[in-house]
Amino acid sequence: MCKKNIVIVMAVMTIMVILPSCAISPINLSFDSTILDSCGIITYGYGYGSCVAIEPNLILTAGHCIDHAGAYIQIGGIQYDIIDQWKSDDHDVGFVRINGNLPYIEFGKMPELLDEVYIIGTPREPKFLNFITKGVICKLNLVESPPYIDWENNFICDAMAWRGNSGGPVLNKYGYIIGIYVGLFPDVDNFSVCVPVRDIKAALEEYCNSI
Repeated sequence: MCKKNIVIVMAVMTIMVILPSCAISPINLSFDSTILDSCGIITYGYGYGSCVAIEPNLILTAGHCIDHAGAYIQIGGIQYDIIDQWKSDDHDVGFVRINGNLPYIEFGKMPELLDEVYIIGTPREPKFLNFITKGVICKLNLVESPPYIDWENNFICDAMAWRGNSGGPVLNKYGYIIGIYVGLFPDVDNFSVCVPVRDIKAALEEYCNSI
């Protein structure tokens, strides 16, 4: 992780407490306050996306959810102004830095086919804050993308998601971030496309080296 004050925009979820590295028990699917307080929304002029804290002042989200005038982060019922933001040229990943001291969710290992996953986000309307859906990974390393969209090497899961979920975290059954949701595959129901943790970490390293 960055050793400087940085924030990554992510999505809201409600499934895990930050577990020590020795803890490998599956997460409790109750509304855990630590998880809820790590997830939120990024709001801009004409819409919003989901986000999640990966450091006390660093937020992870989708790249297409940032770089808008007047955007701000809302997590745990508190609004945070954006100090700095950055998005990757190679992946649909963005990071946002805020003045905050938030609980956060750690990264997990790369997922495997048929792994159980959970998407956390705020679909359609803010009243659905921290909405959670469950599914499994159906496809790893996409080799074909829809026209004008670069989704190669992302994975697909069948956990449902909607407009507003973009940037929300995808968690494994142990409560670690294994990806972020970025969109639905066209003309197919419940094919949620997600950037894998491998590419998120690569983007984070690039961001840290740029500051």
